[in-house]
Amino acid sequence: MPPLYRRVSDLPQLLDELLIAQTGADKGSLRVSPEAMRALASYRWPGNIRELSNLVERLAILKPEGAIEIDDLPAKYREGGGENEPVTNSVAEAIQMTDANLREHLQSLEQELIGQAMEAADGVVAKAARLLSMRRTTLVEKISKYQLG
Repeated sequence: MPPLYRRVSDLPQLLDELLIAQTGADKGSLRVSPEAMRALASYRWPGNIRELSNLVERLAILKPEGAIEIDDLPAKYREGGGENEPVTNSVAEAIQMTDANLREHLQSLEQELIGQAMEAADGVVAKAARLLSMRRTTLVEKISKYQLG
């Protein structure tokens, strides 16, 4: 099967299916704007369907309903990943990471997601914890650990 960036025509249907699976709702409760769809279609998708699925999961947490606009997408998806950029092998990159680098990367990702959830929840920790599907006390501990509040 060809990589996802070569099957751009499948992207809208894949997104619909993933959004329905993620939100558990009928088609239309969360959708992708045409501008965001164009940006996603121009991205190289080195992680293929798994990367797309992870993105949809993240977007569904941060924006549970309405239209996903281009500004809702992480920067690397907004910027495209045009034809001249090399396709990276995420498995090879992961193997090259040391344990410390992986830990730092995961902590950085966790901090970013917590920050985005707190912003989406207007600073209400209980709401942000629900968005992240974690206990409020766990979120408070992580906010303190990362000195986010």
